[in-house]
Amino acid sequence: MSEAERDNPKNIDADAKTPSHETILVEKDVLQAQGLFVVAASFTMFLVFAMFLTYYLFSGYRDFLVKQDIAVSSNVELTQLRAYETEELSSYGFADEKKTRVRIPLKNAVDEVIASYKKR
Repeated sequence: MSEAERDNPKNIDADAKTPSHETILVEKDVLQAQGLFVVAASFTMFLVFAMFLTYYLFSGYRDFLVKQDIAVSSNVELTQLRAYETEELSSYGFADEKKTRVRIPLKNAVDEVIASYKKR
């Protein structure tokens, strides 16, 4: 190989171990693409981990809120039911829609039952 051939980069042998400029650019692009993939995969894994962590941390709080809401609504409903039952048991009225049965206050009904047993 002459000195002129060594100085001219266009005459590089294809079998030579020295990479060409195009090979270096392709390898650089591949490394950049791999780096971008690693960054994207890492970010995706971070987002999935953050979602599971958020769900784990706040699922207990959500359950607490649901139970508290049920307890409050149940308490209100229970209070309303007790008021309705107290009104029904302590007042006169009809027991059915056909108005064939009469409802009397519970205290009066107990007194009448006791009186009827005393007469026997």
